[in-house]
Amino acid sequence: MKTAQIILTCLACASIAVGTANAQSAPEPVLNIQAGDGVAVDKSSKHREIPPLPAGESNKSVVLPNERAIEIPYAEGDPLFSTEEFTWILRAKFANPGVPNLFTPVMGRWFFATNDRSAALIIDPERHMKYNLSPDGTTAGILTEGCAATLEDNMWRIFVLRWKQGEIASLSIYGNDGTQLETHKTAQKLILPSIKKVAQPFLVGAPANYGMEIKSVKVFDRALGDEELATDLLTK
Repeated sequence: MKTAQIILTCLACASIAVGTANAQSAPEPVLNIQAGDGVAVDKSSKHREIPPLPAGESNKSVVLPNERAIEIPYAEGDPLFSTEEFTWILRAKFANPGVPNLFTPVMGRWFFATNDRSAALIIDPERHMKYNLSPDGTTAGILTEGCAATLEDNMWRIFVLRWKQGEIASLSIYGNDGTQLETHKTAQKLILPSIKKVAQPFLVGAPANYGMEIKSVKVFDRALGDEELATDLLTK
C-alpha cells in the first residue's frame, strides 16, 4: 500500500512539474489584438481600446487604412514600451506592398513627423519586410542583414521580431500555418547595447494603397525562446 501511495505521489509531482513547465512556455502577451467578425479587440489584461476598423477578408481580419490606424498612447511603466527586450508577432497581409524610394513602417514606435524609428517593422522599396532598431531614436539604426523575404500580394504571413538588449536581434517569417520560411539576424558586429526609450505611441498601420490587413498583433515583454514561440504561433 505504501509503495502504491509513493508511486501516486510521484506521479502527482510529475504532473505538477509538467503543468508548471507548460505554464512557463505560454507567457501572457502585454498586447493581444485579435480580429474577428470585422472587429479588433485587445484580449490582454490591459484591454486597450482599439478603434473601429473596416472588416477584411471574410470578416476574419480588419483593414488598416492609414499609418496610425491603431495608436496606443505611451504610458510610463507600460511593458508594451519595453526597450530591454521584447517579442512582436504580426499576422498580416498586404494587397500592394512597397512604394518606390520609401521605407514604410507598419508596426512600432517612431517620430511620425520624420519617420525616424526607435523600433519598427518596415517595408523597403524592394517589398522586403525588415526591422529597424535605433540606439538614439533619431537615426536609421540597424536594418535586417541581407534581404528578408519578398512580400507577395495578398499572402498571409506571420512576422516575428525578437530583441534582447545586448544580443543579436532576429526577424523570422512564417506562413499562415506556422511553417517557418526564413529567419534574418543582425551580424555579431551589429549587436546593439540598447534601444533609445522614446515617449511615442505604439503604432500599427500603413498607407491606404498598401491594403494592409491584420488577423492579430501580439507583443511580449521579453524575447521568447523557440519552444515558446512555436507554441504561440500554433495558437490561432
